[in-house]
Amino acid sequence: MINRASQVKILDFSLAKLEERNRVSLLSSGDLTATPSASGDGAAQTAQGTIVGMVSYMSPEQAEARPLDNRTDIFSLGAVLYELLTGRRAFSGNSVVEVLHAIINDDPRPALDWNPRLPPQAIDCLSKAMAKDPGDRYRHAGDMELDLRRVKRAIESGTSAVIAPRSGKRRRHLLRWTGAGLLLVSATFGAWWLGRSSVNARGGSSFLDASLTQLTTDPGYEGEPTFSPDGRTIAYVADRDGNFEIYLQQISGGPSLNLTRNPAADIQPAFSPDGRDIAFVSSRSSKLDIFHAGPNLPLVGGDIWVMPALGGAARRIVENGFCPFWTPDGAALLYVHGTYRDSRIARIPSTGGDSRDLPIDEPHVDRYLFPSLSEDGRWVLYQNGNQIEVVAARGGKPRMLVRGEGPAWGPGSTNVLFTNGTSGKSRTLWRAPFSLARGEFAGTPEAITFGRGADLGVKASRDGTAIAFAAGDETLNLEELSFDAETGQVSGLPRELTAGNNHVGFFGPSPDGKAVVFGADRGDSSHLWRIEPPATPFQLTLNPRYSETGAEWSPDGREIAFARTDETIAGAPPEIWTMNADGTSPRRRIDMAEVSGRMAWLPDGKTMLIQKHEGLLRFDLASGAQSFVPGAKSRTLFTVDATGQWIAYQTSERGPLSVAAVPIAGGTPRFVATGRYEAYHPFFSPSGRWLYFQRDHKNLYRVPGPSQGWANAVPEQVTNFSGADLYLENPRISRDGRKLFYTRGRRTGDIFILRTNPPARTKAAA
Repeated sequence: MINRASQVKILDFSLAKLEERNRVSLLSSGDLTATPSASGDGAAQTAQGTIVGMVSYMSPEQAEARPLDNRTDIFSLGAVLYELLTGRRAFSGNSVVEVLHAIINDDPRPALDWNPRLPPQAIDCLSKAMAKDPGDRYRHAGDMELDLRRVKRAIESGTSAVIAPRSGKRRRHLLRWTGAGLLLVSATFGAWWLGRSSVNARGGSSFLDASLTQLTTDPGYEGEPTFSPDGRTIAYVADRDGNFEIYLQQISGGPSLNLTRNPAADIQPAFSPDGRDIAFVSSRSSKLDIFHAGPNLPLVGGDIWVMPALGGAARRIVENGFCPFWTPDGAALLYVHGTYRDSRIARIPSTGGDSRDLPIDEPHVDRYLFPSLSEDGRWVLYQNGNQIEVVAARGGKPRMLVRGEGPAWGPGSTNVLFTNGTSGKSRTLWRAPFSLARGEFAGTPEAITFGRGADLGVKASRDGTAIAFAAGDETLNLEELSFDAETGQVSGLPRELTAGNNHVGFFGPSPDGKAVVFGADRGDSSHLWRIEPPATPFQLTLNPRYSETGAEWSPDGREIAFARTDETIAGAPPEIWTMNADGTSPRRRIDMAEVSGRMAWLPDGKTMLIQKHEGLLRFDLASGAQSFVPGAKSRTLFTVDATGQWIAYQTSERGPLSVAAVPIAGGTPRFVATGRYEAYHPFFSPSGRWLYFQRDHKNLYRVPGPSQGWANAVPEQVTNFSGADLYLENPRISRDGRKLFYTRGRRTGDIFILRTNPPARTKAAA
């Protein structure tokens, strides 16, 4: 029904109790209703095998009084969708018997007969929803909702194959109501399905009547919550005292207690199963600093310690380890050690001693994070890069579950909580049922928070009645600093080039240093922007079909190369494109699988180096000729000196992330920056006298470069940025070596508690 404000309302009174005076008007309306028979006392009753409901929307199994499950509701939803898209009932007749016969035996008239402008994707949704056999229908309403939203997006973007009608005005009218109908059905039934599926297999809690409480309000960062076994208290990390410390606080509110009070950084608390101890990560007495692993990634580094739950003397359990997790019996800890592309998950007795790595047959490791063992001890859940995986506790080949971050087990390990990493989901919290027997999701994930995100570090109480998480803000903004790359001297103060809630990705300065082109994540994708300070940024790429990153200016400043990915094709690799410096005349240059999107121009402006998984590829723009650089084993970031003779690149070949250099003509790599740290983002000074790199995403260091014969020297620190949560990304210099550009990350957050209602206990359970 549509009210006077043009709002669409779905009303369902097919099973409402009817007074006698109203029954005649109902039956005369043409809405045929099957009602239960009356008992001897005149009261309507239902019984096994009785058909009850609005006949026109019944499923075949309901019409035959057969056993029902959720798929019968999907059939009824399909009948509603058919009527929304065509204006006609899917099944009709002059009597209840005729309608029931049609539902059981006949297919509805093709929807295209009534509305020839329907896109084929909508017809496919109808056929999968209204299949006579329940086994041929959607298994879950969430799957149907995803298809409906895809159809709606296709209609709005103009990519669906809709037959053009004679009247443009009528076409717009039909498409508008088709899209509205799809959104209405998907939103309404999606909300119903969320309520239906919000109780887990072990009787977990429902989110339909949940309450949300903000536990912390400090202006800085609070995050990484963990519950005590009784669910009444959490430990979390905060920088309110100017340093990362671990605090204890009851979820009902009240004062917090600083447990660590140490000048070192203390992070990632984890309660032991008996509640007596807390494991945590600290840089105290450590050879490894604590730092941000990368954009949208947590802090890593340091050592693992254990202290009493109410504070006190701590003892070190692991050197070089982070993300601790107690096994359910409290006898051991899981943790992560190693660096980017070279991390491993290990297990160690909780009293200390020898550790052993979990043998995971992983084809590609970015960085392992947040390992946790299921309550039955059979499965290890963890994050690898931007996806969540599970592997048997004894090791073996892992299974990818979903794109996301921060996975955690729900009560009984019968579901998995995580932050959704899919574009457009705003890093909100989701939950998916998990089969302990099969080691995989047992149903469709569902959202448990809605908003702009980022909701991070989710943990559930043992009884499942509360969830703790951090609602955070993470920004990356572009800054500029006066800098002499030959002397290593900094002058003046940083100038912020972008401001606000931005997430600036990789960027490239123009050859004259007056402009910067950068990628920025906004909504579902990333696009390229250009800024010429003090003017505001303007957008260079606009097509919503694509995402663009990794922009690099040509040596003459006339062109910009960039990586472009077609977001409409699942798993599509990036392609290398170029465009004029003002964003006009984009054209594809190279199209091949396994291109990472990282590239660099050689000084002649005719050749590019492009990164593939096998190494660095030389690509001639005019002829298309390709050849690999011998000896260059770069898999991440690299740079070329001003002469075009040397390449420096990041590598994990020797364990910790290091910087190596190799002649562009090929040869044996020399390791020029190695140590007990992670070395990122190498670049040369214009003269080639110095090779700069970034240590642990913080300050810049330098070592002698090719013009000094790669002389051995201890790395020299040249910048002095400070702060408890210092995080710098992608430092670059202008071609004349007079300006330093970088993005600076800032993170804030507050702890929230989502309380749910425990399921009602049945008499049998009681």
